[in-house]
Amino acid sequence: MAIVSLTEMVVLKPALNSFGRWDADDHVRRVEQLIARMKENGQLRFRVALGNFFTGPGSIARSYRTARTTMMVGKQRMPESRSYFYQDLMLAGAA
Repeated sequence: MAIVSLTEMVVLKPALNSFGRWDADDHVRRVEQLIARMKENGQLRFRVALGNFFTGPGSIARSYRTARTTMMVGKQRMPESRSYFYQDLMLAGAA
């Protein structure tokens, strides 16, 4: 975890599941569970963005950039939402 600014925190989590695979749906479920727990335990307002998964050199930086872009686009398109997922916004943009 890294505090980027007074209003931004970055959390890096292992991307692959126990089978060594990227499962975007599992990550979405985990984010939704986190939001539910945060709502139960306090009134802190926050947003979560999940970027894309990449492999190879620079993959963490690329994932971070897609998460930041996802947050920016998500806030513009769906300001009432508290979570934004790269896969959803990418598909919505293609529709």
